[in-house]
Amino acid sequence: MDRTFSLRKLEKSSWKASFRSGLIEIAIGLVLVVSSICHIFDDLRNYFMPLYLIPVLLFILIKKNIVIPRMGMVKFSKQRRRKSKLFHIVITAILLFLVLLTVLSATANLPEYIAPKIIITSAILLICFATAYFLDFTRLFLYGIISAGAFNLNEFLRENPGSLPDGGYAYLMASIVFLITGGVYFFRFLKKCPIPDEGKDYDEKERRKKTADFGD
Repeated sequence: MDRTFSLRKLEKSSWKASFRSGLIEIAIGLVLVVSSICHIFDDLRNYFMPLYLIPVLLFILIKKNIVIPRMGMVKFSKQRRRKSKLFHIVITAILLFLVLLTVLSATANLPEYIAPKIIITSAILLICFATAYFLDFTRLFLYGIISAGAFNLNEFLRENPGSLPDGGYAYLMASIVFLITGGVYFFRFLKKCPIPDEGKDYDEKERRKKTADFGD
């Protein structure tokens, strides 16, 4: 019983430690930087749209070449994998529902009180909150609120130009928060998880220590 509980605790720590590299924060920050550029240079936004591929490519490359060699690959339990599958089902349902709302909004069949801003805000919050819950990535609750707030501040500034030059700067301010947070997590990760010696793999005791260093 104690060993089973210990293994479950280790698995949970390993799962949470996989989010401690700061890659998620850096990726979100870069997406917001691109969004800021697209809004500030609105007339040229179509030329800047391919820049959204940069955060995705960087995430994949850094995870493959920096994170995985340090953390290793962990095979999670069936219960954890079932929860992950349920997460994908819920996210797909949310996206389909939001697409339906968008279509109804475009055809003027949606009630007037459901504005496009409400749809987009709901999309950000629902996706972030669902991800935070199903993947035990609790920081994403806060990140969803920050991202939704940046979107609404952006829209407010675009509709009510005043002291700030453009609504796109709302995304830029939020991106700074994410990039700094991600940078702190990333450098901490590099310090706590050096690359193992060639030919050496971490045993359970070493993996337990590595994941414990990050806390829950």
